[in-house]
Amino acid sequence: MSSTYIGESDFHFTTVDGKQFPHDGTRDSKEAAYARAESHDIHRRAAIEKKLGRSLTEDEYFAGQIKHLEDRDWMTQERDKQFQPVRKEPGRYDKMKADILKRIEERDVAKMDNLERQLWDIEQMEQRDVEQIAEQNSKAAHLKNPRVKAALKELNGLLDSMKWDESRPASEVVRVQNAIIQWECHDGDTAVAETMLRGVLDHEDQRNAALDAAKREQIAQIESTLASASAPAKVEINRQQSLKDQGHDLYEALSDAGLGFKHLDRVFNANQALEAGDSSQLEAMLDAYAVGDNQTLE
Repeated sequence: MSSTYIGESDFHFTTVDGKQFPHDGTRDSKEAAYARAESHDIHRRAAIEKKLGRSLTEDEYFAGQIKHLEDRDWMTQERDKQFQPVRKEPGRYDKMKADILKRIEERDVAKMDNLERQLWDIEQMEQRDVEQIAEQNSKAAHLKNPRVKAALKELNGLLDSMKWDESRPASEVVRVQNAIIQWECHDGDTAVAETMLRGVLDHEDQRNAALDAAKREQIAQIESTLASASAPAKVEINRQQSLKDQGHDLYEALSDAGLGFKHLDRVFNANQALEAGDSSQLEAMLDAYAVGDNQTLE
């Protein structure tokens, strides 16, 4: 996909990831803001495609994430769709008291004349306004709570890293999304929120530990393969003949076996040292490259 979508309003342009680029409404300002928005979108998409190793589809571009492998059964998917924050448990008698107060209020309203009912309606609207403001203030205060801010920062950062990770199944993404919803709820059950956060973080620790273990195993396998590939091959020669003849035969046998120059050069230097009166190098080469007197390759 190569096309770029830039949303436009009266005073800003918006990219598909929600970033806004303001302008003052003049032509030059709008052109500059649009250019910044377009550049941001192009570089963002290029970074994502580099990470994925492929181009984004149009659906992925507008969805803001890849389509993760679905690893949940149908019932689990339906449950996750219906997920709502777990609220704090009400007091033991709160519901009973609320029901009684509602019935008393209904009784009192039924006895009112027209003017009293109009006044009561106005007072109810005022009360709703007060409650709405209190609700907004409660939500704002909740999101400013240091513990809530820290938890949401951790969870949102993790979610961002998952959105374009094709190794992540749908269940992992939804687990984080539901934890975010729970933490954002100003009257949610904090114990449930903490449990969900701990579950997410524990899962990440286990996943990272498994990935590290797999990497270490892979490295060990590669090192083992390289070590075995570089280990000198054993050849059969007549170990009963003179040391000089053994050295000559060893060189020929290694050459016929197709060993590289490094191994042949070591034997050649050992043979040269033998000519000079030092037999230790060749004896070491024979032990390294040739089978023993009573051994065969089979």
